[in-house]
Amino acid sequence: MDVLVRVDAGLGADDEETAALVARLREELVAVELDPVAAPAETPPGAKGLGAGELGSMLVVLAASGGVLTTLVGTVQAWLLRHADSRIVLEVAGDRLELTGATDSERRRALDNWLARHDAGRAEKHGGDTAS
Repeated sequence: MDVLVRVDAGLGADDEETAALVARLREELVAVELDPVAAPAETPPGAKGLGAGELGSMLVVLAASGGVLTTLVGTVQAWLLRHADSRIVLEVAGDRLELTGATDSERRRALDNWLARHDAGRAEKHGGDTAS
């Protein structure tokens, strides 16, 4: 599963600030054994407004094993708590989830719904076993 991760550093942020925030998020993803790559050379089908190598974007390719999408989301959510002026957009097959300064309960509800849609899709592909 490919997850496009886009970081918006907030109003007034320049390219240098955006690049620094993306580098910090990338380090945190690598620390939990997720290995993001630069934005894809071609925009995935259904993706809106993202081009080759767009500043602030990275692609995370997840294995089909259970829990890796949850790990990605948890890491992004923790990062966002430390960078409250930023915004993160996660996108899987055109399904976008925007994380901003919403309350914890609002953010958790949106995350749970988004994760359920993609975990259910993976379960169907693997005969109901998301741990394969």
